[in-house]
Amino acid sequence: MITRSATAVLNNVDLATINDRGTAVVMIDGREHFMTADELKDMWAKLGVLIREFNKWNG
Repeated sequence: MITRSATAVLNNVDLATINDRGTAVVMIDGREHFMTADELKDMWAKLGVLIREFNKWNG
């Protein structure tokens, strides 16, 4: 049974939710993407790399 969950609103239509069982759902453009908490952490880390590279280019 899920007892806790957290949701982050990414913008006016997109969001990410994770629960205490380690299941994550990312909703982008109305499409649900189910993944594990580890997969979500990995995706977030890769996005961070992209943002750092962008910031280097646009200093």
